[in-house]
Parts: sequence; structure tokens; C-alpha cells
Amino acid sequence: MGPAAATLVAAVAPVAPAAPVAPAAPVAPAAPVAPVPPVPPVGPAAPVAPPAPVAPPPHAAADDDHLDALQDLGDEIATLSAHIHAATHRLLTLIAEFDRRRGWEVGGHRSCAHWLAFRTGIDRGAAREKVRAACALTELPEISEAMSRGELSFAKVRGPYCASLR
Repeated sequence: MGPAAATLVAAVAPVAPAAPVAPAAPVAPAAPVAPVPPVPPVGPAAPVAPPAPVAPPPHAAADDDHLDALQDLGDEIATLSAHIHAATHRLLTLIAEFDRRRGWEVGGHRSCAHWLAFRTGIDRGAAREKVRAACALTELPEISEAMSRGELSFAKVRGPYCASLR
């Protein structure tokens, strides 16, 4: 048990035992239930007319406007996401070139991932993934092109496409 857990356990006061509970009074048997009368037989059913058409509620037009606005919002999110994927591709292209030219050695860093983490403030593990994916994209031109068009995200590129190049 760690110190935080020990402190928490020590801080909890002991609980006093509960008072004994008196036994419940005996329950009287339920009264007999009267039988349900049978349902009278029904003759041939009369034909049922189809329901009359229901007019749309007055707020239906507002609902259509709301749905159109939501569709526009969804389209804008998808477009922005594609732009982010394309910008991430550009970032990976620059990282691959920086690594190829060993630009990270100039600052005395041990690797491109170390330099990237230092320079951009991202976690070293994330920096290693970016460098690995960047270098893999140089060997996967079709995947690289799809990402540059915003069709593939970094998550899709770093996983299955780059796994074989580790």
C-alpha cells in the first residue's frame, strides 16, 4: 500500500457497529384474488379506415433549418479535419527531410526525435512516432499522396501502414 493509500485508510474513522435489528412482524397471508371474468367474444371486425394524414407541426420548418445548419456544421468539421491531415503530412515531410539531413546533430541532440521533442514540446514517444511515420512515408508514395490530400489521418498512417517498416 502506497503512502497516499495509507493516509486515506488512517483518515477514515472506524465505524461503530450497527444496532441490532428487531425481527420483522409476521406477514398475514394475502386475500384470495377473484378470478378474471372471460372476455366476451367479438364478432367480425368492422373495416378500419386508414388514419387521416397528419399535417406537419408548425415547427417542422424550423427543424429543417436546424438539420441544414447541423449538416453545414458537420461539413465544416470534415473539411477542417482534411486540412489538418494535409498540414500534418506537410509537417511529416519536413521532419523526414530534417532527419535525412541530420539537422538534429547541429544542436547536439541524440536523435531527430529528441530534437523534435525539445523544439516543439511534444512527448519523446510522440516525437519518435512522428519521425518513424515521416521516414516511412518516404517509402510509401501512395499513402503519402493520400495523406497530402487530407484523405488519411496521422493515426491511420502511423498504425497499419508504417508497422511493416519498423
